[in-house]
Amino acid sequence: MPELAYTVLWSIYAACAALLLLIAWSMTRRWRGIFKWLRNALLLAYVLLVAVPAPLSSAPDSLAPAFIVVLFDYWQGDKQAASDALSYLVAAFATAAVLYLIYLLARLTIAIRRKRSGHRKSKRKR
Repeated sequence: MPELAYTVLWSIYAACAALLLLIAWSMTRRWRGIFKWLRNALLLAYVLLVAVPAPLSSAPDSLAPAFIVVLFDYWQGDKQAASDALSYLVAAFATAAVLYLIYLLARLTIAIRRKRSGHRKSKRKR
């Protein structure tokens, strides 16, 4: 595939993926409470699903979204290539899960400290 066509196709794919992410965000932005954390996790999973690239089995120098590579390779019967592409997705999801848990713990720690410091200030005012 010519380099210009490859770049144009990736640009179109990225624009459509960003548009779908914007639609998903606008549909879920009013979720409150525990659903807020679910919303963030779902949006993160969507971004990972559409953004993680994997090499094509037919052209190793070209990249495509990993979930598409997994589907096509599995459909064509090349289970080894499908598992190779799936390993990219699993690694990305595992890394994102660890980073998201660190983010949640940091937010929880900040919330607890704010609550404690607010509680102390209210006692001092009395």
